[in-house]
Amino acid sequence: MNLNPPKQQAGLCVFCGRSGSLSKQHIFPNRLRRLLPRDAINHTGHLINISYADNTTIISPELPKTKNGHLGTKQLRIVCRECNAGWMNDIEKRSFVFIEPMIAGLNVLLDSSAQQALASFCAIFFSVADREHVPTSGIGQKERTYVFENRKPPTTWNLFIGRTNSNDWRFRFKHHGMTIGSSTSGIPIPPKNNSQVCTAGFGGLLFHAISNGNFNIIGNVSEYERLFGLGSISPISDNFNFHDLPVHDTESSNKVSDGLVFSLPRVPPRY
Repeated sequence: MNLNPPKQQAGLCVFCGRSGSLSKQHIFPNRLRRLLPRDAINHTGHLINISYADNTTIISPELPKTKNGHLGTKQLRIVCRECNAGWMNDIEKRSFVFIEPMIAGLNVLLDSSAQQALASFCAIFFSVADREHVPTSGIGQKERTYVFENRKPPTTWNLFIGRTNSNDWRFRFKHHGMTIGSSTSGIPIPPKNNSQVCTAGFGGLLFHAISNGNFNIIGNVSEYERLFGLGSISPISDNFNFHDLPVHDTESSNKVSDGLVFSLPRVPPRY
């Protein structure tokens, strides 16, 4: 029997950038184990990478890959102990004051303080989830450093909350890594992904993130809320009740996840 605990892997924390021992960070918060059963013995990943440049769309799909273990147990060794047990843990605690009753089916008034707490949580969650598959990562170090220094999402991010009754979205995230640019519009084509759209299901909750490090992909937030049946939490919107949002089924939850991504070739050139 090996009585010596395994050594922590040395590397750079994706938030603070400090070198040293890295700890494991759950993609889905471990607190969810009290609220949502981890009854699946495996999970399946589907990978599609999409690039938009100079009016050309390149879609690169791969076959689904099934991995052992429930998705809720998946961890990434990408953050240092100080960040994980410090400010990240504090933000998660504050956000679960609102997340827990919403998962339980209760109505919650999402005022500015609630939206700020949820937006800060989403800034961490989506920054971590984006690193689950590094080749399609669309969040840059500048953005993660901003989250670390300001404890909130960058101003070029859009974050939304929604409701779902879909069993398919009870414990799920879907990530689209993208390259957006045009040599003729003044937005140079980057050498790698510079944007991402990611949607996560937590019980009856949907969180939806759209990010780019340099500009807002969404021009009209109110119209996006209307089209996809969501409420904006970053930028902060007027107070609203969680139960005032429409309830998505599987089809409309998929539309939230994929709708923007597959409409991008038809939007104005600045995208």
